[in-house]
Amino acid sequence: MPNISLENLETSALARPRRRLTELLCKTALEPKVSQGTKSFCPMFLRTPKRFLPRPDNQEVVGGIELIVNRLEGLDLVHQRAMPTDEVDTVECGLALRSIGYRSVKADPKIPFDDTRGRVRNSNGVIEPGLYSAGWLATGPMGVILSTMNNAFTVAQTIAKDFKDGAVDPITEKSGFQHVCSLLKDKGVQWVSFSDWERIDQVEKERGARLGKPREKIVDIKEMLSIAGSKR
Repeated sequence: MPNISLENLETSALARPRRRLTELLCKTALEPKVSQGTKSFCPMFLRTPKRFLPRPDNQEVVGGIELIVNRLEGLDLVHQRAMPTDEVDTVECGLALRSIGYRSVKADPKIPFDDTRGRVRNSNGVIEPGLYSAGWLATGPMGVILSTMNNAFTVAQTIAKDFKDGAVDPITEKSGFQHVCSLLKDKGVQWVSFSDWERIDQVEKERGARLGKPREKIVDIKEMLSIAGSKR
């Protein structure tokens, strides 16, 4: 972990939700180790998972994880990026949990897209006059639910201001959701409604119950769409 202290941590330029989250993570990581108990929470910063390592006596069981050590590059905290180095860390473990992950895709060839960061090129949610983006499509996979909510609020405020200032056409001229559904239907594109999602949710819970857990997450998109389109 880099040499960080709460005193020299400069977070004033960050948005309030991200600033509070950064300070909380650093405070937790820098607190003295508690001697009581058998378990501890130890965040590791500036690391990228490279590969899982098997146990020497059982190749089918995880025995460790290899991590690439990164370093921060950039002039300030807001614009810094973690860049990989040649250094590698190895952490022994008996259990590894992998998040599902997320990466946006370029839905239309006319949309300016940053393939490296997996997001639409935008400035505070504005792609071009009358065209906006929000959430991880705009920022890339980062932050927590509160971060995404605040981002959506900010973009919505920008849209409202643009309408008010006459920067874009009045909303009354837009055809709305029914027109979008009609276009998708004509192109043979399946979309997922709330009732469709409820079918996916139910199947995940049923599969999880058979394994003794709340749900078994479905990660294959084709399978999700197949379940969503079924009328059980």
